[in-house]
Amino acid sequence: MDTGDPTGDIFRTDITGDGSTGDLAPGTLQGDYGHSIKASGLAGYVSNFNSTTAGTLTPAGKAVVSAGILTQAQMVALGATIQPIAAPSSNSFFQFPRFASFDASISYPIPLGRYIGHESITLEPGIAFYNAFNIANYTAANPSGVLLNTTTAGATNTNTGYLTGNNSSTLNAGRTQRGSGTFDQGAPRTTEFQLKLNF
Repeated sequence: MDTGDPTGDIFRTDITGDGSTGDLAPGTLQGDYGHSIKASGLAGYVSNFNSTTAGTLTPAGKAVVSAGILTQAQMVALGATIQPIAAPSSNSFFQFPRFASFDASISYPIPLGRYIGHESITLEPGIAFYNAFNIANYTAANPSGVLLNTTTAGATNTNTGYLTGNNSSTLNAGRTQRGSGTFDQGAPRTTEFQLKLNF
């Protein structure tokens, strides 16, 4: 979870009480989205989280109340509670990016030994296709996989840099592009002509 402002996050996102902030939502593990929590079930999970967990105190908040420094009502008034997650704008989400590629190469060795008197020498012309089917691949940064809280995301949840509100423009911004060499893993189709002299 991300509040967009780290100030006081120990009272908003340290759900486990270990002192680290930005904890995963309760009952989830890294990589659960698209597996145990499908796109169609995300809205239900967010709704359940907001009704059962949001607005409650983290262990740090409970310690403040137990010490008599502030009351729970005062903590709530300060916003020092677990924040609600913005509801998904629809049930259509881009899944976390997967990598797919199909490389192929064709070559034919031509023996030169009988021409120059050395049997092990061959000339091998070839052609290689990297990502032969031109499969689109995307970086892991888009979508980021972070669920925004209601304050950061806004009422209509239009922030396109996050999971709940992504669109094609956001996805395409992370598409793997060609680099300067032929080894551009996941880049669009590249053709390489080869000529090898084996001896």
